[in-house]
Amino acid sequence: MNQEELLRESISDTQLTVRAIDVKAGFFLVFLCLPLSQMDKITTGLHILIKHHDFWLLLIIFDFILWTISLLLLVFSVFPLNNPKDSIDFDGYQNHPKGFFFGGYLFPKLGFWSALNILHIPKTSTKFVQEKNYVDSLTAGNIKDELLFERIKLISIRDLKIKRLQKALFTTVFWVVISFVIWLAVIILK
Repeated sequence: MNQEELLRESISDTQLTVRAIDVKAGFFLVFLCLPLSQMDKITTGLHILIKHHDFWLLLIIFDFILWTISLLLLVFSVFPLNNPKDSIDFDGYQNHPKGFFFGGYLFPKLGFWSALNILHIPKTSTKFVQEKNYVDSLTAGNIKDELLFERIKLISIRDLKIKRLQKALFTTVFWVVISFVIWLAVIILK
């Protein structure tokens, strides 16, 4: 296996890992949203607890905060909040790769309002001829640099998603435990 094949395999494996993380985050997102379908029953039980003692109100607020934090962490694990190329330190390397593999440089960043506009079409900042000339000018060394650049960006994305998902799962476990205690209290105090 040569260096280019190794980089391509690494990129492919990392992409698959990122997709698997997104699937897991999606599953837990659905899990966290399940209580919303039973809000009428949940609020009835919570009213019983609140009437019984103020302690339960504090526990319910804490439970809601844990649920919100878990939900936000899961959403953040799916949606990027930064450009992964900004996390790469070239450490004096002069010939920075263009980022051709993914091509994120082709279109301007979507602003907040343009992301909400379903009719928004980003305008290209690169012409076809420019891209063709760039591809024609690539050497074997440039191709390896581009692949290495993409690999590092994907690893950055993977690690960020894993850390956010771990934190979300940690808070979700506490949310489930507190919710279970509240649910038992509702059953006992009914």
